[in-house]
Amino acid sequence: MSQPESGTIAFAMKYPDDQGNVWSRIGALYDRVAQRLAGRGLRGLLAFPALTDRPAFATPHLERCRVDLLDFTPAHRPGLKHWLLERKVKLVFYCDVEPSLVDLGLLRGLGIPTINFAQYNFPEIAPPWAKRLFNKVRGLLRLKMHDLTLANSRHQYEFLTGWAGLPASRVRLACNGVDTDVFVPAAAGQRPPAAALGLPGSDLYALICCQSRPEKRVDFLIEVAAEVFRRRPGLSLTFVYVGDGGLKPTWMGKAQSLKLGPRFHFAGQQSHLTPFYQRADLFLHAPSRESFGYVLGEAMACGLPVISSNAGGPREIVVPGETGWLLPPEDKEGFVKHVLELVDDAGLRQRLGAAGRQRVLKHFSMAAQADTVAAAIGELVR
Repeated sequence: MSQPESGTIAFAMKYPDDQGNVWSRIGALYDRVAQRLAGRGLRGLLAFPALTDRPAFATPHLERCRVDLLDFTPAHRPGLKHWLLERKVKLVFYCDVEPSLVDLGLLRGLGIPTINFAQYNFPEIAPPWAKRLFNKVRGLLRLKMHDLTLANSRHQYEFLTGWAGLPASRVRLACNGVDTDVFVPAAAGQRPPAAALGLPGSDLYALICCQSRPEKRVDFLIEVAAEVFRRRPGLSLTFVYVGDGGLKPTWMGKAQSLKLGPRFHFAGQQSHLTPFYQRADLFLHAPSRESFGYVLGEAMACGLPVISSNAGGPREIVVPGETGWLLPPEDKEGFVKHVLELVDDAGLRQRLGAAGRQRVLKHFSMAAQADTVAAAIGELVR
């Protein structure tokens, strides 16, 4: 009978431990993975470039440590080598870190393999032929690449093994998962009061959650909202955007120019999204590209019907007509039509939302994803 492994698995974080949102989701996954690895004698460690007194999320199964596993400058390199040896690090787990940003020479010299968990979005058009050829040759020669890359969706897997040129032997599918114990529908009659969330009074709420980046296209959804109210001037519906970033002032200006006023509410960045999902009646997502679409899974886990563009990952999450709708990214008429359908039919909202919750439980749970990731780590360590 083989003996359990011993040593440390270091999960590298890019930002200080007070960064929330996407990184809190990643941190929650890492914590579950560490819990599973502990049974094999492997200790999990979460490595931040800086620790603060305001951590954005809890990791009860992971030791938190201040060390930058992306800093391989000459002055930092000797201390990092000492740290890796002292901690008996058996593997370093990165998230969205290209191999060119990692000192693979140092890690390989110490016998430490690396995994990259690919979360990034990418255009749905093929890169130039010269770049595709370069990627193909690099993949065949195994040049400058992680020992394993985890794809967060089938769409991402096809990109990595196709246009990115990674050998299929170095890519594993580990579909993103939602913490279905955190993202749950509100109990009957117990939806969070709108006032407690800082929302204006309204009969219905259409929720939008995303980072403020061009490909998220909240400006398009502002146009959808304007058209909804042009057709139904007296409709008691509020569109709520949760998020922040550089484009937010531009989006606010657009909503103002279209005279939406409080009907398009900017709620800002929020650490806890579940109350907003539970307060909402429907969810909108209109990216031009998307590797997976965490927020769709979270919204569905909370029992919301969803309307999304059919860009990348959402095609795997949403079942048209069963859990919501998928539409071409520029189909403004389709978005308006389905918003009004959901506004007018409470039974339809309930039916699509219930089916969405069941789909996430069956196909996109964080528990299943943690099992896949832990198994991949265990294989490389052995």
